[in-house]
Amino acid sequence: GNYDARNPGARRGAEEMQKAFGYRFVLEKAAFDPTVAPNGELRVAFQIKNEGAAPFYYRWPVEVALLDPKTRKVVWRDTFPDLDIRTWLSGDNWTAPEWIAIDKWPKKAPKENWSDQPARWGVPPKSYEAKGAFTIKAPAGEYLLTLAVLDPAGMLPSLRFATANYLKGGRHPIGIVAVGGGTGGPLPKDFPFDLPRADKSLQYTPELRLDE
Repeated sequence: GNYDARNPGARRGAEEMQKAFGYRFVLEKAAFDPTVAPNGELRVAFQIKNEGAAPFYYRWPVEVALLDPKTRKVVWRDTFPDLDIRTWLSGDNWTAPEWIAIDKWPKKAPKENWSDQPARWGVPPKSYEAKGAFTIKAPAGEYLLTLAVLDPAGMLPSLRFATANYLKGGRHPIGIVAVGGGTGGPLPKDFPFDLPRADKSLQYTPELRLDE
């Protein structure tokens, strides 16, 4: 993190390093029922790939929620049952460095360019799919359908997916869902997403009020 963010080259390099460190959950695709069934059921599925270098080490829940499209307030929410994000593993067997001898301890170091071979996973990261069927209890209307990973300390969004589909507060909109009539479907092409890097609102509040 100790680099000059005003230097474009340093900033680009730091961004590449930050993408590789730890986990990086790329949201590849999502599917859902555009309208809630007469029995109140809504099916949601998504596909994720960990393009980072490590797993996430805690079993944090994944939330599916309906938001008021104007106020962005949560109207209904639930979590995927039996979903363990610790199993979303990265690739394995990264290209090993080619070592050269040096005069000081530890007497060897990787080549400046790491290796003459292309740097890549020997075992590429795979895609993981999550599916769930939820019982919706919400007034009739059309709502934003969102995904989020919650910190169990306060059951608030904290871990963010690698996707441009982002709303301030840590939720990722994936479409429109109609309850009790109306039309659901994809997000409008001109939907105004927020920038994750500009969001300073994430917190660890021990209590969550759904009307805030």
